[in-house]
Amino acid sequence: MANSSIEHLVKMANQIAASVPAISDTDRTTQAAAHIKKFWSPIMLQTLTPHLENEQSGLSTTARNAIKKALE
Repeated sequence: MANSSIEHLVKMANQIAASVPAISDTDRTTQAAAHIKKFWSPIMLQTLTPHLENEQSGLSTTARNAIKKALE
């Protein structure tokens, strides 16, 4: 997938992680994962999978953890 597509998915994941209502970081991760699992296609998740361990990917910690949880 093109780099711009990956950057767009990273931006979307970070926005979701930052905007879901939550009372704790764990709850925020759970809520973001639920949103991502519900609305993202499997190809969107698969596209970001290789970038989950790359700290330079631009993913926030919450977004990274939410994507990992959505993949479970």
